[in-house]
Amino acid sequence: MSLFSVDYKEADQFASIEDGTYEVFVYSAEQSASKGGTDFLDIRLKIRDDFQQRFRNNIIFDKIWINKETLQYPQWALQRYSKAVQLPEGMEIQSIEHFLELIQGKTLQVIVKNEQSEFNGTTYDNLNVKKMNPSTLPAYTSQTTTAPTPNPADDLDLPF
Repeated sequence: MSLFSVDYKEADQFASIEDGTYEVFVYSAEQSASKGGTDFLDIRLKIRDDFQQRFRNNIIFDKIWINKETLQYPQWALQRYSKAVQLPEGMEIQSIEHFLELIQGKTLQVIVKNEQSEFNGTTYDNLNVKKMNPSTLPAYTSQTTTAPTPNPADDLDLPF
């Protein structure tokens, strides 16, 4: 009885995600801040594993940066997520926290592109979400649709 059969396609699972269209779900969505103190929404999109596509289970990192002058998140960015995950037209969103709760676990389709950017003389390779659409698939069926929450260690779990 063998442990597994060699399959080179599986080696791509955690390789760099290529430009293309992917069916994803919102794996986690939370407010965060850069080292410099600029607030942003940290939205992680997990490539669905219940559908035959490359890079299944990989994470696409998307950030929505706050406008430093208005201290508001850009409406177009929030609206594009709202439309892609099909929040009802006219729904009242009470807060950023409410918005993040509503999109958590929802499915959508994204088009991504690898691009380079420069900041303070350093060049970065980025995978950018260029477009979002509603998912063309049924709701995600995995048992876990959110990032796992760490369990606090019990004294009995400690090795000493």
